Amino acid sequence: MRSGGGFATGRGRRGELCGPGFAFPFCMTFADFKALHQRSQTEYLAHHGHRLAERREDSFDLTLFAVAGFYAETWRSRGEEAVLFIHVFQKPAGLGDYLKLVQLPHGL
Repeated sequence: MRSGGGFATGRGRRGELCGPGFAFPFCMTFADFKALHQRSQTEYLAHHGHRLAERREDSFDLTLFAVAGFYAETWRSRGEEAVLFIHVFQKPAGLGDYLKLVQLPHGL
């Protein structure tokens, strides 16, 4: 089901509520997220994204978030608050740079 605002309404795949009663729909699609202004994307990630990992590349701090059905990676100048860029992707190949950061508990 879709509301007039173009966002999915009802319940998402994991049963979360979504729709026009929220500042952002909890079950935002990849296309809906990409259509948002970067400031709104950043706000959505802060409230609804699941922070998975952080890493550094050159003079940037990167943070990886999982959102239902896709991933978002924020780029900031090292030590700065402002987000310069958000890379949004769906394919697991985009996770490659983070795999070396994963530390499994002993025995796994």
